[in-house]
Amino acid sequence: AVKAVTQDSLAQGGLKVYDWYVKPDFVGVVSDGSALNPFLSLKDAISASADGDSIFLDGTDIISTEITLPHGLHIVGSIGSEIKYATYDATNGNVFNYNGAYTHQFVFENLIIKNAGGYGILAKKALVFEIRRCKFFNNGWDGTNLNTVVDSVTSGVLGYDSINTDLQAFYAGTHASNGGAVRLQECPSPLIRESRAQYNLRGFRVQDCGIGGGGFIIENQSLMNIESGIYLAAGSLGGCQNMVVTVNYTGFNANNGLLVIGGMNNEISQMKSEGN
Repeated sequence: AVKAVTQDSLAQGGLKVYDWYVKPDFVGVVSDGSALNPFLSLKDAISASADGDSIFLDGTDIISTEITLPHGLHIVGSIGSEIKYATYDATNGNVFNYNGAYTHQFVFENLIIKNAGGYGILAKKALVFEIRRCKFFNNGWDGTNLNTVVDSVTSGVLGYDSINTDLQAFYAGTHASNGGAVRLQECPSPLIRESRAQYNLRGFRVQDCGIGGGGFIIENQSLMNIESGIYLAAGSLGGCQNMVVTVNYTGFNANNGLLVIGGMNNEISQMKSEGN
């Protein structure tokens, strides 16, 4: 006899790919994080998760406060899936925040992350942090009142030819804050690959990373950000080590295309940097 396939058996059986599912526009009586009855928010899935679990996001999750990551996770989005504040505000926090002790591993894939007053992702002391095929917009800057490509006469807003007092007034206003797309700090094994940072205050900032390990920043685009496109920064540990930065495009950022301070044994090649 052929056994009947029930909805419950599908939810709990071999068709399950991820540990938890999130669909913000899901309408149903039950919302338990299964594929058939997904959670309505990433925060719900993260609260239910354990270290090393995977979460699948399908749709747009609008948050009002930052998401603190409690342990290692693999978060994957369907095409076009977003996690964001509804609108940019300088008082918004980070979208994702982690401050650990070198014990957890993270993978973020196929996510659009937007509108942080701080960083799209701010992670300190993760053992491994991988960012793959993600896009970051309007984190630390709403993308308006400044054009990093053309002069102010052409654009009608502030530009590279604007005087310092006008630029300082812009930064002190409501359109920009202290943040950016990504900041990974003191991570032994970072990876940022096939991702894009655009219209943020900062692009990809990696500080004191690769020490005791090694990492890659590869095949990314960082463009039209106010600060540096890619930044290997130095903190209390003296800078990054064992990082490979290759096959990236950094264009029309209002600071450096690529900025490196301190560090040792870092390799940089096949970079296209223009208009910075």
